Amino acid sequence: MKFTTAPRDLTTGSPARSLLLYAIPMLASMFFQQAYSLADSWIAGNRIGPSALGAVGTCYPVTVLLIAFASGLGMGTSIYCSQHFGAKNYQTLRSGITTSLIAFLPFSCLLCILGLTLSPWIIRLLAVPAEAVSETSDYLFIYILGMLPLFLYNLSNGVLNGLGDSRTPLILLVFSSLCNIVLDLVFVIWIPLGVAGLALATLISQAIAAAATAYSLWRLYDGLESEDGRKMPKAPLFSFTALREILRLGVPSVIQHAFMSTGQLVMQSVINQYGLIVMAGYSVAFRVNGLVINSLMALSNALSGFIAQNMGAGHQDRIRQGVRISLWISCGFCLQAGLLSWLFLWRTAPRRSVSLPPEWGSFRSYPLSICWSVTKLCMMEPCGVSVP
Repeated sequence: MKFTTAPRDLTTGSPARSLLLYAIPMLASMFFQQAYSLADSWIAGNRIGPSALGAVGTCYPVTVLLIAFASGLGMGTSIYCSQHFGAKNYQTLRSGITTSLIAFLPFSCLLCILGLTLSPWIIRLLAVPAEAVSETSDYLFIYILGMLPLFLYNLSNGVLNGLGDSRTPLILLVFSSLCNIVLDLVFVIWIPLGVAGLALATLISQAIAAAATAYSLWRLYDGLESEDGRKMPKAPLFSFTALREILRLGVPSVIQHAFMSTGQLVMQSVINQYGLIVMAGYSVAFRVNGLVINSLMALSNALSGFIAQNMGAGHQDRIRQGVRISLWISCGFCLQAGLLSWLFLWRTAPRRSVSLPPEWGSFRSYPLSICWSVTKLCMMEPCGVSVP
């Protein structure tokens, strides 16, 4: 079997070593993905103003809901490919790759049209303060335009991860994250587009990541050969059997994340009614909390790929060992995150006011927003162990 990328066989060797070497690049990928999300918030709050920070934070639960569709279907594709890679069913694997692209990329365009149509209603539902409505609308509109590259990236990334290659997506995502941060600064400082510039930077960086990941997937697909080195017979481009199985594997993940995102939207609409200070503080906390939760989701995705390959190969003992290792890692990670949150609250709680420029208005009581942020973190982080 010859590949132009570097898939990893997770069915051999030490289960702990295989899982950790597979999971670490995925955890790093999630960290960089959240890093440019936090960079958006930092630039919005420090270079534009508190209303921009609130606008970016308000849109975040909506973007998470949209990402739920892409990541859930990408997860279904990843598990499907992992199972057939572990079972050495390479022709079925090729058919599953093309089936997912043919089925889900047009769906992303329909989701984009639906999102653009419903975006004014969503903003009203979120009870966005009047001073932040315009910026929220701009950010959400531009972000929704990026549904096609978002789906293309998640599907291609899912296949690469499913075949054990978590290193290539990491390299591409690091490059994309750096591009996003640079473009943030360009579109906010040198070309003052405000919040729209932040959304445009995200759109462009997503398109770069999608194109690069799709190219890596194409090289992998083109390099598939049979076990004895001969070219395989041409696989069908579309298979209803493969589509049905991918949906069976992916739709539960979509539903789970959609319910979580809907709850976050309801919470955001309540938070927004308390004004910009609480809105901005909750925005910061939500982004930092997302760093922890998404790291655990990356571990969960790594475990899914590990289980899928070993299930295809019929190695039940390795599956049980992988589950135990993942539970220990997630418990330790959440306890440390909760401890750091409580420590930060203890350090910041005594400070009640700082000197800020007059143009910040009511946002001059900045530590109050910090308290709102850290209080949420202290309540949420220890509970993250339930995510995997």
